[in-house]
Amino acid sequence: MPSSDSLWHIQRRKKIIKEDPSIQKEIEGPFYPSALIVLLLVSLQWYIWYLVETHMLSPLKMLVAVYLNINTALYALSTFMHENSHGLVLGWKNRLLVAAMIELGFLSFGEQWEYTMVHYNLHHPHLNDNSKDSECPGKGHVAVSPEKPLLKIGIAVLELLPLGTLITLGNLSNNAQHAGYQSKKPQNVLICVSLSVLSTLVYLQMYRAAVFVIWSATMFASRWNVALHGQSIAEHYHHYRAPSKDDPPTFSTYYKLENVLGFNTGYHDEHHTFPNVPWVYLPVLKERFPEVFCSNGQRRYLDLWWEWAKSGFGTERFRMCRG
Repeated sequence: MPSSDSLWHIQRRKKIIKEDPSIQKEIEGPFYPSALIVLLLVSLQWYIWYLVETHMLSPLKMLVAVYLNINTALYALSTFMHENSHGLVLGWKNRLLVAAMIELGFLSFGEQWEYTMVHYNLHHPHLNDNSKDSECPGKGHVAVSPEKPLLKIGIAVLELLPLGTLITLGNLSNNAQHAGYQSKKPQNVLICVSLSVLSTLVYLQMYRAAVFVIWSATMFASRWNVALHGQSIAEHYHHYRAPSKDDPPTFSTYYKLENVLGFNTGYHDEHHTFPNVPWVYLPVLKERFPEVFCSNGQRRYLDLWWEWAKSGFGTERFRMCRG
């Protein structure tokens, strides 16, 4: 049974389709040029790795480069994991192929397949349901920190280091709810892709690049990913107050920078209402139905992330979910 917040979007979609029956045929379905964009973003990662190998001699410089990468180029590539989870790159049946393409530039060692399966099956139908929505903070979620202040500081510092989140076990979603959605064969394929990329870098004696790749992958999942977590907070966060039944369940962020880097992921209200519309056409929904899509988030991702960071990365400042 869909959650009440998911039904809110479903009912609104039905109303829009009733008013404009042609809207689905016009803009729903895969946007195939996204595959080319994925390959370009993967190529950009390899170019960054080359620059790191030839210019980054200092660990401090590499740390700065990793931080910038996870908040810009790697974040941009990661947005197509979300597109792919909805089959909006090369179609539903080719999701593993697209995931393998992404894995060439984002070494998740198969973890992206978990997101591909869980996002569509748990987040959308159970939106904001604290017991079922995989993106609500719970056991295993990156937004759940220990209560002791020293441990909070220690974990945050550790996640700045290579392999940090592997040690702290930080992840982007609630793994405790994922057991029924795991699929080992696709994960194994992606693990092989990651190992092949890493082996290639070692064979080419690009050791600094190999460290950079692993460091980027682990810090991406950390609390220091401003772009990713700022986006997550903005999407379903009820600012400074407990959620009520009168609140819209989803907010959109229409700032240019966030949507250029994130390929229109800021149009999140539109996405939940029409989850089969690719990123390129989400602004069309806003343009054609401005009176419907008016749940505008007024704050930037950096502002929201900073509020979360100042709270000690507290769960209550991450996003609100209904009981």
